Amino acid sequence: DVTAVTANWGVMVDRGRIRDTLPLDSMTIADQAARYEEMLSYTIDMMDDSAGRHFLRRAIQGAHDGLPWQEREVLSRHLLQRTSWGADLSQDFESTAGDYRYLLRAMPLFANADDADIEALVAALRTRRVKAGRAFARQGQSGDRFFLVRFGEVEVWQRDERGEERLIAELHRGDYCGEHALLHSAPYPATYRAAVDSELLVLAQEDFNRLVKSRFQLGAQVQQAAEVVSLLNQMPILSGLTHTQIRRLAHQFQRREVQPDEVLITQGVRSDTFYVIAQGTLVVIGERGSPQEKILARLSAGEFCGEIGLLLDQPPIATVVGGEEGATVLSLSRHDFDVFVRGNLGVSRRLEQVSSRRVIDTRRKLGLSGVV
Repeated sequence: DVTAVTANWGVMVDRGRIRDTLPLDSMTIADQAARYEEMLSYTIDMMDDSAGRHFLRRAIQGAHDGLPWQEREVLSRHLLQRTSWGADLSQDFESTAGDYRYLLRAMPLFANADDADIEALVAALRTRRVKAGRAFARQGQSGDRFFLVRFGEVEVWQRDERGEERLIAELHRGDYCGEHALLHSAPYPATYRAAVDSELLVLAQEDFNRLVKSRFQLGAQVQQAAEVVSLLNQMPILSGLTHTQIRRLAHQFQRREVQPDEVLITQGVRSDTFYVIAQGTLVVIGERGSPQEKILARLSAGEFCGEIGLLLDQPPIATVVGGEEGATVLSLSRHDFDVFVRGNLGVSRRLEQVSSRRVIDTRRKLGLSGVV
């Protein structure tokens, strides 16, 4: 304290706490940082002499990690990076912040979030380390946290109607859970347990509500992304895919609104798109506009069309239009469809089986040969 007063820093250490008498309203943040830098550098030199460098580094690291993210960001930018004792911490912080941004950007939930949204989310994330074998969220519990896997592996266990748990998925770096519970104010649908020592990034419910649900545009995007993942998870043809594969596939789909009687696929015209119905209905019509016009099928949420033309590379022999109330569909381009099918043999086989049944049924109803 005597040194601080005589040096005229306006900042001092008093019984383990920092106090300042700086005229903050009239000082720039750079000037404030310079005063703190002088005082902290002097204090750290004294601690280094008495406690040793190893203890000192751990103490500084612990104090730094205990600060809210915004304060760490200010500290790193305006003070740590200019000091010999804080440069490593500053570099670690910038590296960590960059990794957080990368993980959030890679998530389908936040794929369309702007830079300001991403920075707000980064600032709200908290780190949680979970030992192997420990559950951090249990099926049936009120959902009050969103979890993003940064390092490690998480097992997803779900209890059936007989009370028996079964492993339904494994989550790895970049995977996440808890969004459904927070979006719908519902319990966790499964138990999440660390398979190995893992590091999670956690977003509390109040922060999720503030940053996601309360922001109409971002909230709507997150809601839609979660609905796509949920829909794909329920499709039998995709049953063999992992949690990660489903979410990566969801990110590739484009949403499209189809009006009543709007043509989506035209008989005889090459189609380069695979469609999954998210809401509403589509109607499959043979020989549309002719005396032989015939409704072949009605497709509802979770069903799909367009796959036969893509698999066999032939034009369709039926037309697909929006139902009485229209439909919301998810579209996948020919290129993305081909890459996806080539990389997933099980899905390819199930698609071919469904397609074969549809071809036979269509031929029987129309008395024609060809494909839908």
